[in-house]
Amino acid sequence: MASTLDYLRWRGDLDFQTCPFNSLDASLMASLAYLPFDGSTVGHSLGEVAQSVYQRVGHDWQGLDKTELLLLPKSPRLADLTVLDWVNKMEIEPEPIQFNAGAFRLDEQTILVAYRGTDQSMIGWSEDMVMNYTPEITGQRLAAKYLNQIGQAYPKDRIYITGHSKGATMPTTL
Repeated sequence: MASTLDYLRWRGDLDFQTCPFNSLDASLMASLAYLPFDGSTVGHSLGEVAQSVYQRVGHDWQGLDKTELLLLPKSPRLADLTVLDWVNKMEIEPEPIQFNAGAFRLDEQTILVAYRGTDQSMIGWSEDMVMNYTPEITGQRLAAKYLNQIGQAYPKDRIYITGHSKGATMPTTL
């Protein structure tokens, strides 16, 4: 079965003018939301950030394959995407909150917001449990607020949204 990494190898050479943004790009960007980015990535290209993270974390980070980090800087499709914003919030009290989101400039008129799901941390596990018996968790309210902030900051842009697991339960409209 092919993966998003296979897609990056296969179609990473095509820019968005040649082949428009699609569901495989959204899936790939949702997986990148799990990488250890932080606020220092804002204003940098995805290629620069990938190189920096690779140098910082080495070949292995929580068992994650770093091949994506090596391929991103070489990809005409993704290397030049600009990181517009990045939020990483993890708290235990007063309730477990794990919230990660990033905004990327795809082209002059389009932004992608990528939400991360829960990870293997105790806070992530706790949030997964709370999602089983409540209609909405704090992370989802933060996601709606985040999307509104991005929409207000870039009111004329088209905004795509992607996410994995809990990240896919985040808001779909402003």
